[in-house]
Amino acid sequence: LKVPWVEEEEMLKDWWTHVRYVKMVVVMDNVRFMKSGRTESEVLMQVIEIINIGDSLYEQFSVRLFLVGLEICTKSNLINITNSQRTDLSPQMRHDTAHLFAFQCFGRSLGLVFLGSMCNNQWSSAVVSFTDRKLSSFIITFVHELDHTLGMRHDEQGCKCRRKKCIMYKSDIDTDVFSNCSYKDYFDLLGRGAGCIRQPPAPGTFYTMKHGYCGNKIVESGGQCDRGSESNCRKDPCCHPNCTFTAGSVCASGKCCKSCQVLPAGTLCRASTGDCDLPEYCNGTSPWCPPDMYVQDGAPCKDSGYSRVAPLDCFKAVNTRGDRFGNCGIRNNIHYTKCRIEDILCGRIQCENIPKLPALQNHITLVQTLVGDKKSWGLDYHVGIPIADVGAVADGMPCGSDKLCINRTCTSISLLNYDSLPAVSRE
Repeated sequence: LKVPWVEEEEMLKDWWTHVRYVKMVVVMDNVRFMKSGRTESEVLMQVIEIINIGDSLYEQFSVRLFLVGLEICTKSNLINITNSQRTDLSPQMRHDTAHLFAFQCFGRSLGLVFLGSMCNNQWSSAVVSFTDRKLSSFIITFVHELDHTLGMRHDEQGCKCRRKKCIMYKSDIDTDVFSNCSYKDYFDLLGRGAGCIRQPPAPGTFYTMKHGYCGNKIVESGGQCDRGSESNCRKDPCCHPNCTFTAGSVCASGKCCKSCQVLPAGTLCRASTGDCDLPEYCNGTSPWCPPDMYVQDGAPCKDSGYSRVAPLDCFKAVNTRGDRFGNCGIRNNIHYTKCRIEDILCGRIQCENIPKLPALQNHITLVQTLVGDKKSWGLDYHVGIPIADVGAVADGMPCGSDKLCINRTCTSISLLNYDSLPAVSRE
């Protein structure tokens, strides 16, 4: 693995597309609760803000932070700092790591943490010193300690970033970027496993802001636009840092927004990708392209067309393996599912007689498999890549007499209640 150097940081933005999801439980000690105004709602909003800003810092690694649990010691501390995270820091809910925010100093240390402990049920925890009056200072401390659970050690001589000091500097410092050494340590951790952070949290299981939050790149109640950081907003002619439109602007994003104005009705915003896909056009009032539409599953292809595919033996040999090159789906965003024999035509596409290798997107691999005297070709798909899986068999493809592929399963067409409607939405 090549670690990005400081001069390459801008060029390599978004180079790592494998998203990971850290699901956190936070415990607020009693003294910190008293210092925070003695109101649970104030503490909740404060912790959510810490997690949200921390989440924005972790964009550098394509890591997302989620608060799935919060326990506030409103009357007294119910926690003893021992050698076991499981007995003391973990409320009864599924999470990847637990952090205690304590109004307590630990000498020259910013907190107490087990290095590289992420996903370890016994040790994935940290006690973080929260004595700062400035929330911005504590956020760097919090990220620093969370970094330790993700395997990142303190920066040493030779560790560089575009600031004078980086987040993993051994002392408290005001900065917002990680060093090349932190990148290496984090990817070393992923190489050893850390499987729990592959799985995103289920909808409705994590805390979010109930009111609009400016600066998280999500347009929410009370906002008109949201470009994230102030520096991004300064570069955007359509959006102010307070998440409102600049003078004369009516939009700031969307495929039907250009130069801060909505494009005219009838402007093509999403071209057809084939016989079964329909084009979409701007409606003249919204900056967003309409939902992606396609011909209903089961409708006959134009001119009775069909794809040239590899022999059945190739589908059987590849799709029953249960790896990234041959499978019938990904279970829990972690495990590849082996295809049952009856479903092998609904796994990953296998082709033959490829005269020329096509140009592919980054992070996609074309693989050749020798099955007897036949050469079969297919595309892989990595867990965690936030791009479309173009190598999977699409719903609606035939897999037998009066049968179609639906959700990687060969299904009888009689179960589809097929009608003559020309199109359905992908959303």
